[in-house]
Amino acid sequence: MHHFTADLHIDHKSILKHTPERAKAFASLDEMNDHFINEINRVVKPNDELHVIGDVFWNAQRYGYYRSKIKVRKLHIICGNHDSNSLSAYVSSFKEISYVKIDGIRFHLLHFPMFSWRGREKAKSIHLYGHSHGRSEDFLNLHFPGRRAMDVGIDNAFRLLGEWRPFSLDEILQILKIERCPSCGWIDPRHKKLCPICKGA
Repeated sequence: MHHFTADLHIDHKSILKHTPERAKAFASLDEMNDHFINEINRVVKPNDELHVIGDVFWNAQRYGYYRSKIKVRKLHIICGNHDSNSLSAYVSSFKEISYVKIDGIRFHLLHFPMFSWRGREKAKSIHLYGHSHGRSEDFLNLHFPGRRAMDVGIDNAFRLLGEWRPFSLDEILQILKIERCPSCGWIDPRHKKLCPICKGA
């Protein structure tokens, strides 16, 4: 299973001031940190893969400490504007941008939302990002309907799901109104030509 999140801002002392929803939900930074990590461990199993699309931990001196509390073995980080390169020592991958292919779909992962990305016009391309803390989604969805892109940050998860936690891949597909093939589970619309189960069906 693949899960996606962004903008955790673990140990960021000012984050509760900048995000009123978090200030209402959490009495202290420590309470927020503990809740976010517990929710990650609840929904993301150790053998799953977690992609954090930027702004993970605030204090570079405590990277190892917080990484040890997150139980998933494969933790992939897309560098955000608050992430230090030293984080790369504690994670499975650390990149500025990543292209992840899952079930025939290429996911373009970048911390910042893009108006256009490689393959944007194709049905087999999805852009996932963070940075905006869910504040730009209504505007973008209004002006670019069917855009196959979304903010997977933890604030947007709370806005859409009512919980401070990562999105599963299937939740993202449901929000973007993209269906899997019921026979083989593929997302790629070309799967009938490629999949041994559906080929010729």
